[in-house]
Amino acid sequence: MENEKAIETRILKYLNSGTIPNVFAFKIQTTGIFDPKTRRFRTIKNPFLWKGTSDVFCVCSGHLIAFEIKRPKPNKTYPNKDQKEFLKQIEKAGGHGFVVRCVEEVKTIMEELCLDLNDDKKTPVKKC
Repeated sequence: MENEKAIETRILKYLNSGTIPNVFAFKIQTTGIFDPKTRRFRTIKNPFLWKGTSDVFCVCSGHLIAFEIKRPKPNKTYPNKDQKEFLKQIEKAGGHGFVVRCVEEVKTIMEELCLDLNDDKKTPVKKC
């Protein structure tokens, strides 16, 4: 079974492969830097760093899409309170937020979402 990091890598490779036009995908590093002297991660003290920041971000035809990656069955994981709140804020600001468990879910979302966005940016997008 793939862990979340392996799923994340496959998703980023797919999103940046050029399969879907007008797509740019990236990751934002939000963990602290490891300090070998203290053997701990340094805390990032930035008031604009959100707890629960999604794992992968994607821009498709000017729209922000956030993907929170979780493990599939049998060791299924779920988004925590901060991750749910972050996705809620993305949606509130006009973006799109999803919890995904495999690259196939991302493919389905991107095919439906980006085709709608590329055809008519004013039409509300139907989500999976």
